[in-house]
Amino acid sequence: MKEAPLSEGVSKSYDANFDEVIEEAQDAMTNAGLEIEDAYESNENTFIIIGKTGASGFSWGEYARSAVIDEENSRVTVRVLTKKKLATNVTAEGDYSDEIFSSLDIAFR
Repeated sequence: MKEAPLSEGVSKSYDANFDEVIEEAQDAMTNAGLEIEDAYESNENTFIIIGKTGASGFSWGEYARSAVIDEENSRVTVRVLTKKKLATNVTAEGDYSDEIFSSLDIAFR
C-alpha cells in the first residue's frame, strides 16, 4: 500500500485548510470502520493515512490509504485507495471511498 502510486484511487478536492483535511480524513477513516495503522508526511504537500480492517469470519481484511495532497489555490485533494489483504477475498468491501468522502463532504460543506 505504501508503494502504490499516489495517482491510484478515487479522488475528490476540497476548498479547505490542509491540516484540517488531514484531521478530518483520519476521523473519516475510523468512522468507516478502519483502524489507523500508519500516518505520516510523505513530503511537504502530502500526508498519507493507512487504515486496515482485521480478518473476520467473512473476510481476510483490507487496507485503505488516504493521500491528502495540498494543491495550489487553497485546494486539497484526497485520494482513497482500497486493497484487499488477500486478492481472492470475494467478501471484502473493496472500496471505502464512498464512506470516507461522505464524511469529508459533511465536514467541508
